[in-house]
Amino acid sequence: MAEKETLLELRGMNWEENELFEAFKKEWLESHKELDEKSTEYFYACAAWVMDNVYGADKKQFTPGEVVAIFNATLIHSNGIRKDEIKNWPTSLTGTLNEADIAATAGSSNGNEEKVSTAGTVTTEAQM
Repeated sequence: MAEKETLLELRGMNWEENELFEAFKKEWLESHKELDEKSTEYFYACAAWVMDNVYGADKKQFTPGEVVAIFNATLIHSNGIRKDEIKNWPTSLTGTLNEADIAATAGSSNGNEEKVSTAGTVTTEAQM
């Protein structure tokens, strides 16, 4: 059986590509004042820009649905975070850790199985 050809590998934009994309969007909207960010024309122009500038792919090899899906996936990847690949990524939603959490994480990553709990007692109105 013949091996399947990979047309492209989805990825997020890097910092420089994202800056260029933001500049493209601004310029496009300025030159198409009668249209806004919700227009189909704007959406297709952005999708085409990503295909040309991020992937260097020939849009003619893809269906319109594929181009739109690739564009959407690229935006998702661009806004994602590679937590598994960045050492010591904060585990809380606010991006902060207290010292006990850091010590617990460091201890468990060194094979030390001692767990440090920083959870306090919570009292609800029903308990008062």
